[in-house]
Amino acid sequence: MSHPELIQGVSEPAFNVGRSDEIGLITERLSAKGNGIRAGAEIAHELQIGEPARSGDIAAGNGADGIVMHTRPLPREDSVLRRDHVGVDPRTGGPGRWEAERLDAIGVRRGRTVSIARLGVLVPRDPRSISSRRIHCAGKGILAADESHATIGRRFEALGIPNSEEKRRGYRQMLFTTKGIGEFISGVILFDETIRQAADDGRPFGEVLASEGIIPGIKVDRGAKPLAGAPGEQVTEGLDGLRERLAEYKTLGARFAKWRAVIAIGEDGRTPTRLGLEANAHALARYAALCQEAEIVPVVEPEILMDGGHSIERCFEVTEATLHTVFHTLWEHKVALEGLLLKPNMVLPGTTSARQAPVEEVAEATVRCLLRSVPVAVPGIVFLSGGQADELATAHLNAMNRLPAPRPWPLSFSYARALQAAPLRTWGGDPARVGDAQRAFRHRARCNSAARSGAYTPELERSAA
Repeated sequence: MSHPELIQGVSEPAFNVGRSDEIGLITERLSAKGNGIRAGAEIAHELQIGEPARSGDIAAGNGADGIVMHTRPLPREDSVLRRDHVGVDPRTGGPGRWEAERLDAIGVRRGRTVSIARLGVLVPRDPRSISSRRIHCAGKGILAADESHATIGRRFEALGIPNSEEKRRGYRQMLFTTKGIGEFISGVILFDETIRQAADDGRPFGEVLASEGIIPGIKVDRGAKPLAGAPGEQVTEGLDGLRERLAEYKTLGARFAKWRAVIAIGEDGRTPTRLGLEANAHALARYAALCQEAEIVPVVEPEILMDGGHSIERCFEVTEATLHTVFHTLWEHKVALEGLLLKPNMVLPGTTSARQAPVEEVAEATVRCLLRSVPVAVPGIVFLSGGQADELATAHLNAMNRLPAPRPWPLSFSYARALQAAPLRTWGGDPARVGDAQRAFRHRARCNSAARSGAYTPELERSAA
């Protein structure tokens, strides 16, 4: 959340601040290992701008590449990091790298962003990575509320809710105005209709979200269509006019975007083909490059569908091949990996598979697949739920974050149905049940926030929202 007044009101602040809406926090992703600080485990605590600093002893050495640190405690007056407590590279005017035995806080400037954090923070080489870390911040995840008219219509129909524009607006308003939801949700992906709508009090939905410290995003793809020359496979369309649409969405408040590629596993073992993977990877890369050109963070979503009778081993194989293809294509299109988020599927057996894997096996297979295929430069991974039951999606994420092996990126969530199914059932289109539906939504968000750090328990699931 931005606190520009706490910076501008201090003489000799750590760095000059431009646009106040670009002030934000960067999630810490450091751990003390041996004689250096390395990218790895996530440190949960953040020092918000203006919050009193607390000291922390961390051994630092030459392995701390790209990390700014200072060698003496923060001054307590004003509780703000001053310029003389940050190493500045005289060649670039930006942060430098110091060795230290004691590390209290860090200030980072890239573009117009100031960040102050307890214990440590990565200094991105590319300013685009700052925004991706703001979206993917500690203890929070992303709500995917970008269902098309047809998709939300099917969910409404099952509950007898009319699929009208006003009902869709009322439903999204119920979600977005849930009190305190910004404690668990950092970003919301919107549909084109939704980003243009407003709450009952006249505030655009983007403004409603921002008031809770939540960053608005936008779905920009136009759906999957049959891929010519590849029977049974699809490719996502929507690149035509995307540059202009991104510019418009930015004026409407969007700061990140999403594009979904759909990969199906065929029963005959033939699909997906190389043609299908490369066609979807090319579309994802073109989309991501255009987003970064527009200073919008791309969420890259290559989804292996759960439909079918395939085994967990086959899902692992296809997921790994898909991710390798996607990241190679992103590199070819000069997309900065530090400035995007990955939204993958979990490694799961098909819904009609004779053997359904236990939670721990899914967690281990998913993390192992990611370690084999996702570069460490990616600042964060937010899983899709893909049709999993609410509690199962939460349990899978929790189990991944409880695995003992270190991971180079934080693992979080970007769920649609796994966050919305319970509040949608509770609401049922009845304005009198908005309060109950919001409590159900907040409960699911709270449970998934806990799963992000491996702290989800059956007791939490049973607790009152």
